[in-house]
Amino acid sequence: SNSNYASQTDKGKYDKAYEQLKNSNFNIRDVSFDFKCDEILIWFHSSFQNWMKEIAGLNFSETNPLEARKRVGVYQQCRKYIRPLLKLLSEKKAHSQIVEKLFELMIYCMNKDYVKSSQRYYELAIG
Repeated sequence: SNSNYASQTDKGKYDKAYEQLKNSNFNIRDVSFDFKCDEILIWFHSSFQNWMKEIAGLNFSETNPLEARKRVGVYQQCRKYIRPLLKLLSEKKAHSQIVEKLFELMIYCMNKDYVKSSQRYYELAIG
């Protein structure tokens, strides 16, 4: 799949971007807006695919049925609520500051730096 291709071939690119972000040497404006939108879209789609695989892999006979329905419901709600953002990204109409923060958040998540990614999330949420 397309997202699998990106995650395999671009790992070095994200590692480099992560190191630059970590060391505050990375000028996010050096990366094109269209590239950021495309990469964020791929990352979101890949993340949702992985989340669905995790849900599908649950042994529902051993899992509390209420808990299982809750997990599926949260997944479906997130997919529904994020659609407008994904549409803006695919049409390259998302606000540039939002795209910059999402791109940084994506790079931090891909490198398992969840403290920094959560900081970017709060910056997005608060504005």
